[in-house]
Amino acid sequence: MIICNYCGTGNMEGEYFCDECGNPILMALQATATSNTAAIGTQELKNAASAFDALNTRIYGGTTSLKGISSIVVHVSGATEPLVIRLKAEMTVGRADIQSGHYPDIDLSSYNAVEEGVSRAHATMQYNDNTLTLVDLGSVNGTYLNGQRLIPRQSRIVHDGDEMRFGKLVLRIYFK
Repeated sequence: MIICNYCGTGNMEGEYFCDECGNPILMALQATATSNTAAIGTQELKNAASAFDALNTRIYGGTTSLKGISSIVVHVSGATEPLVIRLKAEMTVGRADIQSGHYPDIDLSSYNAVEEGVSRAHATMQYNDNTLTLVDLGSVNGTYLNGQRLIPRQSRIVHDGDEMRFGKLVLRIYFK
C-alpha cells in the first residue's frame, strides 16, 4: 500500500493517481522512497519511466480541435445520462445557489455538487479559436485536469476524452 503524500489516503500498488484526492501517486512514491531510505541511500524506482509514459498517454490522448463542432458531451461519474453542452465563448462551471441568485452556465447541482465540494463559481470553460480551455476560479476544493490540480486563473487546454474533476466530482469530456 502506498500512502498519498497529499492527503494521507492509502492506495494500492501500481496506482498512478490517489483514489481520494486525484493527485499523482508518483510524487508520493518519490517522497516515500526518499524518507524511508535516508539511512541506506536512495533506491532506484522500478518502472518509473513506464509510469510516466502511462501518465502522458492519459493526459494527451485526444485532439484539441473543435473545428466544426458546436457542442460537447460531458459524462458525470455515476450519472446515467450525459450532459450535452452547446459551446459558447465562456461558460461558468459550478452549482446554483438560490439564496444568492447565482446560476452557472454548467450547473452541477443535481450531481450532489455541495457534498462533492463544488463551489458556486468553481471554474470556467472558454471556447476560442476552435480550442476549449479550463480555468479554475480559485475554488476551495480545486479543479483537476487528468489528475493534475490547476493553478487558479491559469488556463489549460482540454483534449477530447480528458477527465475533469471539480472538488471530488469527476467528469469526462468528449467533443461531439
